[in-house]
Amino acid sequence: MSLKVYKASAGSGKTFKLALEYITLALITDNPKAFTHILAVTFTNKATAEMKERILTQLYKLANNIPDRDFQSQLMATTGQTAETLQERAGRVLETIVHDFDHFRVETIDSFFQSMLSNLAYDLGLTHNFRVSLETNEAIARSVERMLLAAGVKQRSLARLTKTILDYMQEQIDADEGWMISKDLQKFSQMNLFAEEYLQHEKEIEAALQDETSLRKAKNSLTKLRNEAKQKLVELARQALQVLQNLPVGSTPRTFTGYGKLLLWVQALIDGKCHIGLDDVVDSTGLKDALKDKPLQMLSSKKVHSPENLAYAKQLIDAMNTLECERKQKAPALLTFQLILKSWTPLMLLSTIGKGVTDLCDETGTFMLAKTTDLFNKMVNKEDASFIFERAGITFHHVLIDEFQDTSRQQWGIFKELLLENMANNEECMIVGDVKQSIYRWRSGDWKILKDIADERKRVNRADVIEMKDNYRSDRVIVNFNNTFFTAIREALDEKNTVEKYDDQHLIKQIYEDVEQIPHKEKEQGFVRLAFTKEKSMTNEVMNDLYRQIVRLHEDFHVGYNEMMIIVRKNSEGADLVNYFSTNFPDIPVSSNEAFFLDASTSVNLIIAAMRYLTIDEELLKGKGQKQAFNQTCVAEVYCRQTLQWIWGDTPEAKLRTEQMMQTLHEKKQQWINLPLYELCKQLMRLFELPEAEKGGEADGIGQSAYLFSFLDYVLEYLNEHASDVPAFLDYLDQTLHKKQVIMNEGDAIQILTVHKSKGLEKHTVFVPFCNWAMEKVYDDDNLWCVTKGLPEPLNALPAYPINCHTKNGIQESVFAANYNAEILMKRIDAFNELYVAFTRPRHNLFVWSFQPGKDSKKSIYPLIKEFMNPGSLLKEEEKPKQTRKKKGEPEAIEKVWEEKLFGNSPVEGDRPAYQEEDAATEVYRPETPFDTEHTPKLEIHLQRIAQLADFQQSNRAKEFIAEKMAEVQAETDPDFDELLQSEIQAKQQKQQEYIDEGKLIHKLFSYIRTADDIETAGKRLWNEACISDPKKLKRLCDLVRKRITQPNIGPWFTPDWQVFAECSLLLPQPDGSFHELRPDRVMTREGETVVIDYKFGAFRPEHEEQVRAYMRVLTQMNYPNVRGYLFYGYKGQVCEVIQG
Repeated sequence: MSLKVYKASAGSGKTFKLALEYITLALITDNPKAFTHILAVTFTNKATAEMKERILTQLYKLANNIPDRDFQSQLMATTGQTAETLQERAGRVLETIVHDFDHFRVETIDSFFQSMLSNLAYDLGLTHNFRVSLETNEAIARSVERMLLAAGVKQRSLARLTKTILDYMQEQIDADEGWMISKDLQKFSQMNLFAEEYLQHEKEIEAALQDETSLRKAKNSLTKLRNEAKQKLVELARQALQVLQNLPVGSTPRTFTGYGKLLLWVQALIDGKCHIGLDDVVDSTGLKDALKDKPLQMLSSKKVHSPENLAYAKQLIDAMNTLECERKQKAPALLTFQLILKSWTPLMLLSTIGKGVTDLCDETGTFMLAKTTDLFNKMVNKEDASFIFERAGITFHHVLIDEFQDTSRQQWGIFKELLLENMANNEECMIVGDVKQSIYRWRSGDWKILKDIADERKRVNRADVIEMKDNYRSDRVIVNFNNTFFTAIREALDEKNTVEKYDDQHLIKQIYEDVEQIPHKEKEQGFVRLAFTKEKSMTNEVMNDLYRQIVRLHEDFHVGYNEMMIIVRKNSEGADLVNYFSTNFPDIPVSSNEAFFLDASTSVNLIIAAMRYLTIDEELLKGKGQKQAFNQTCVAEVYCRQTLQWIWGDTPEAKLRTEQMMQTLHEKKQQWINLPLYELCKQLMRLFELPEAEKGGEADGIGQSAYLFSFLDYVLEYLNEHASDVPAFLDYLDQTLHKKQVIMNEGDAIQILTVHKSKGLEKHTVFVPFCNWAMEKVYDDDNLWCVTKGLPEPLNALPAYPINCHTKNGIQESVFAANYNAEILMKRIDAFNELYVAFTRPRHNLFVWSFQPGKDSKKSIYPLIKEFMNPGSLLKEEEKPKQTRKKKGEPEAIEKVWEEKLFGNSPVEGDRPAYQEEDAATEVYRPETPFDTEHTPKLEIHLQRIAQLADFQQSNRAKEFIAEKMAEVQAETDPDFDELLQSEIQAKQQKQQEYIDEGKLIHKLFSYIRTADDIETAGKRLWNEACISDPKKLKRLCDLVRKRITQPNIGPWFTPDWQVFAECSLLLPQPDGSFHELRPDRVMTREGETVVIDYKFGAFRPEHEEQVRAYMRVLTQMNYPNVRGYLFYGYKGQVCEVIQG
């Protein structure tokens, strides 16, 4: 047995091959439970579902003797069993799988690691009820907040942290980026904290950070070197500036060609932008020639030819060239120092933020999914892999890995050990992948793993590297088009990479050496239309032509809408298409999970607006913030009214309904704001009759059920990790609502998908409307992890740095230029692979549009399409398109300025299933197997409002009264009931005691708090004093305190402008010489004002008021001015003012 490596190009039947391999391993023995020792791993839920369906379907066909000769014949060849034996075994295996489905291990790679985590929870010190969390961003935000709050605490252990944060703030201010560093640190941490490159060097970086003296010395040295290099370059630039300013008498800047550009360049160098070279600002041929020591061409015209001007031109040329020469010499070192120092301080803080995230996870009993692969990889490398797998309950003999090109280095580190373990036991394993379809590098996927494995296997003449060259998906015309297209563009792009010195290994050639496929379909059919123009800003023209082609295919060629797919590169393009069709062509049904977001839903926005209206406290409308509160109330109320009018119409009946709803919302305000979050959402949906609005509203239209279901799902997801706090939930929505996608039922609609989501799918007809996406896109905050091994001191003070790789920071001229060039090459390969994935999705028809993007056209896919249309154009200078303006009455631009290439005679007609044809509308479709979900009609699901059966909540006293009466009746009929009653009474007393003890803890927590910023510190103090040992309970208490302090009527008590006396004694002398002690919970004073507060955590009693009045009398006698007293009931959040009698 060995490791089989299948190089499976697009459409080559890899799912068929995986199912065949799985069933072979399951049926080759007589043991029906052999499948429990097979692990099949893929990377998406959709691929997992498809593989499971394929395996179960084939087993069902085998067991029930349903003909599938191709599969059965291959299975007989691989197993060596007869058809009768396979039928009998398939029936038993299928029955065993159905009754033991948990051991049918066809799953995503994340699911596999989660199962390992669960099995190793005890060894890892995790609680039995730990949760795996995907919300890394929220944890990072909370960790950053905690770190910044801790920086102000005067403790020796925090002095270094405080200094580092202050240094970072100063660096941001010096860079004109402001002193608010919270968001910058959050973004930096989100990009790097769980990055595989950082996790690989995390321990080394933390070890280096411990040597504070060496770090300080290295940073000071780097800063000194940077300042010296910068000063020298600035001095030279100032000298050049003096030359520019000392114009000859009678001359002006216009006398000299390119004077203004030279002036701007010199000023940029003075400002520290040393990455800008002279070639970057010189774009005219005349100025380029002049700088080659041709002073005569420096003069703008013959009229200004004079000895003085000619001498000045020569002086200017010498000054510019000298400055550029010095810049080229000094820029690499200077840019390197700047790039390292820019990442230095946030990298020092990254470790602290990471520890904060770990603390949060420990407190909440969670584990970050992003850390699992790093954890297991280190465990496998540190200890015996066999022991780790045994402890994790892994007993797989065969491992099948799909989409292997998307495996990360850390994932491969774990799977490699598992494969080697099985191969050493002479068991068969299999990996399937295609480097050409590697498009998930941004998710740490590394296609070089697959390439290296395949190359190594070939080198040692092993016969287990199998190339799957046949294409079973696409028609011959499409396969031949892709063969021709990618072969031609492969050569051109390889030449471009070589000329620009990005690729001396010819990686594109190597990756695409097997791009040519053999079409399996014998019939000569298929259709490709490639439309190309050199014009810019053709988005609307493309969408208009896209509409025309859709209508033509649907009406003339009977292609169903659900047989079409539109592939885009970005979610925003998908959203634009959805908006375009819904506005201009509502008759064309479109569906896109990536383009439908919750913030686009009228119903969801109505619920949110109503929640905002409910959260605005009436007291706030009378206080200092009344203007802002009033504005917020008006906005929320107006939005609700307008939305309801839009839903129900403008008739008198509809207006009356709207008024009644708004009146109810106002009347129920105080009652509903105290409801649990999920219940509040349902109440608002009942009030606004949203399900009925979907069915009968004039404008809301069908489809809001999907939004409402998704919204309720997100509410429940939020409540899994947060308290039921409406204001906090609204704050959460402000940050995340626009990112929440809605899963839509495809139905008979055109799917709009990004390239990444389309991978693994196929459709009858595919449209690629915006085939001009970026190949080298680098964003402002993109980082590139660069290892410092081999660099001199002090550059190697830390083992690796996250270097900003935007060209505006000059990485291409620094010592990290090789890293940058390698990254650009990888981006080009990613973009080329995306093009391959998009072009290989169709079965029959492919339509492509490509036009010149608005900027950086050379760095996009557009030149590759242009090269195919006009060979030899890729390495030429890009010509500027002529600006044409369409006159009234002229035909659409698509007919005027576009070039077309057609492959095939005409589009292929639709292949809708028989049950969808009009002449078979009454026929019931019966699938061959119970596992056929593709052709099962989808059910429409709508929300239904059910009348509320009870409009009250039973009080505790009512519950106790009923329980006592029931107990009396039971005791009369059951002699043994007294013992049961006694145990219930004890349980009740225990619960009451827990309630009292918890109130004492909250009381103590409040006593530690001066301002709202002290909550976390107070919680830690409670923990350190051993008052509480349950981290979950501590978090719950802190959340309750935070919720109370954020109430509008309580928050003003916890601002910094008060002088606070917490739990301080008031001693009253008595006639007998003794002292009577009073101990108010909180006394606050500020100019002309005194407030005394007593915390209570039970029901109201009259003696509570008398107690506060006693405090008020004493404080008045002590000459404190304007004494006011309050009772604060912590559990309910109620405040009662006490009037001094």
